[in-house]
Amino acid sequence: MTTQAKPKAAVLLSQPKLRRLCSPACRQYLETHFEVHWNERERELSAEELVPFAEDAAYLFTSWGSPRLSESFFKHAAELRAVAHAAGSVKFFLPASVFEAGVRVFSANPRLSLPVSEYCMAVIFAWLRHIPTYNAALHAGGYRVPGLKGRELTGSRVGLISAGATARGLIRMLQPYEVEIRVYDPFLSEAQARQLGVIPSTLEEAMGCTIVSNHAPNLPETAGLIGAEQLARIPDEGIFINSGRAAQVDTAALVAELKSGRIYAACDVFDEEPLPVDSPLRGLANVILTPHVGAATQQADLALLPAVAEDVVRMMRGEPTRFEIAAADFSRLA
Repeated sequence: MTTQAKPKAAVLLSQPKLRRLCSPACRQYLETHFEVHWNERERELSAEELVPFAEDAAYLFTSWGSPRLSESFFKHAAELRAVAHAAGSVKFFLPASVFEAGVRVFSANPRLSLPVSEYCMAVIFAWLRHIPTYNAALHAGGYRVPGLKGRELTGSRVGLISAGATARGLIRMLQPYEVEIRVYDPFLSEAQARQLGVIPSTLEEAMGCTIVSNHAPNLPETAGLIGAEQLARIPDEGIFINSGRAAQVDTAALVAELKSGRIYAACDVFDEEPLPVDSPLRGLANVILTPHVGAATQQADLALLPAVAEDVVRMMRGEPTRFEIAAADFSRLA
């Protein structure tokens, strides 16, 4: 009786990335299901090194920093059946023509949506209960802040810009609080909205909610989506959260609204990162600033590679997949 040979898989992640993203259990899982060619380098592969490293692989595992898979690479990779990206968007890692070659594509982006959703919940509660303000007051030697009283999330109106994976994660977390959720997303159908339990809305309607969270994909069509007119629709004492991308928000308009003292905000992404020392956002007491860490958790790091690896194994078994990207959705990805 002959033992069926394992399919070949090339893991492009450098050793520093593997130490961060691949636990011993993950390594064992990969070696159980694949004949693995590991990148033993302490650095990322160059484009020139990629072809001899991965051209005979049936499965390719990539992550942040992996070399871009050009159309010329796919001409060499005749055995390739799937690319699994242990990170967020795959948009700039491979060409759309990959689907024409019959190669299936997986991304761990939905798994990253969990910590970002939690981040959004954290800053919502922080501003509803004025935790940053009270914290600063006590550290400065004060105590209560006259006229300042917290609010409850229950019964609030929440506006979401886009209905992507992170927004859907946030919707699930908001459900126990009996909030009204309005979603602006041109691709969200009435049936999908009903299934999610949200109200499909115009951009103006979503921006008019007490709490507004931006999750729009980073596309040319969404650049400058949220400007002065849209921000002005947020009610007084409203909360604006940007954990998506900075390009959709007019920073100067946001700074102007914040300087008026009318609203609160939380920003995890910026036009320039790291945030410049002289940024006008710095020093404003009514904005929480975090250095693009919405998705950065210990658990997420160790979940990304197993998530896509397990999904590839599901594909190999003919089972339904969870993290696969359909060709029709590729153009709408960030």
